[in-house]
Amino acid sequence: MGSGISGEKEIYNTFYVRFLSARPVREAYARIQQIQHGYDRMAPEEKRRFEALQAGNLDMDVSRFIVLTVGFRSNDPNEESAIRRFFQSETVETLKTKAFLSTPSCPQVELVAYFPHQEESVGAKFVFPREVDGVPVIGEHCPNITLELLDVPGTQSRLYARFDVKEMRVGGQLVF
Repeated sequence: MGSGISGEKEIYNTFYVRFLSARPVREAYARIQQIQHGYDRMAPEEKRRFEALQAGNLDMDVSRFIVLTVGFRSNDPNEESAIRRFFQSETVETLKTKAFLSTPSCPQVELVAYFPHQEESVGAKFVFPREVDGVPVIGEHCPNITLELLDVPGTQSRLYARFDVKEMRVGGQLVF
């Protein structure tokens, strides 16, 4: 571990941005929960109950929405607390001028819903429409998609996450 000014440890802040509307991402979260709760050692009836609890998250209808999650980790508890407070205090109204999803065909898509983090593993949820005025936000020929958050503590006020759309394919199909 490196050292910062005056020899103290270097501070590491990491934001994680994921497409929760992509089924493979939801499946990965489900598997993490299974591992954390000892799913592989459960009796068949316990497994069925556990799977029933997970079904709502796995099978959520995202046909009209793109859902991104933003999580945060730091080795500085003060930084983690500041970011947690930021995400807890924000609302869809306060974020409408701070949170945007952008593609070349749809710059600055407006946020339609926001859910502060409740589960540590998932993070805050940002919900955007899949279409704007009948135009798909992400299409087959879209090169990239960007999430931009303004006025975020710990990021020099701007979080910018860019995704290459060609890497968002599973089995030849675009998933987001």
